[in-house]
Amino acid sequence: MANPQKENGFTPIASELVEALAKVNLSAYESRVLWALLRKTYGWHKKADRISRSQFAEITKLDPRHISRTLSNLVSRKIIIKKAVSPRAVIYSIQKDYTLWF
Repeated sequence: MANPQKENGFTPIASELVEALAKVNLSAYESRVLWALLRKTYGWHKKADRISRSQFAEITKLDPRHISRTLSNLVSRKIIIKKAVSPRAVIYSIQKDYTLWF
């Protein structure tokens, strides 16, 4: 039986950002991946984090192939930022300037 309690952890997100998210059209996969990103970053009090496709897949229950395509879509829509730190390591963050999103 689910019984979430704020005392067991929460993800602080600025109200302005939540309101912007409520206005943007996201596919079901984009929404799931974005919420996973928010959990892995803001949920751990980070602005950005190195998150593998397998971590996204574990959180979202999506196939890793869908994760790659969805991350690319979110990056091209400027909703998230992808920064390569090495050939195999990528850091993701949310684009807080939601006026850039499309």
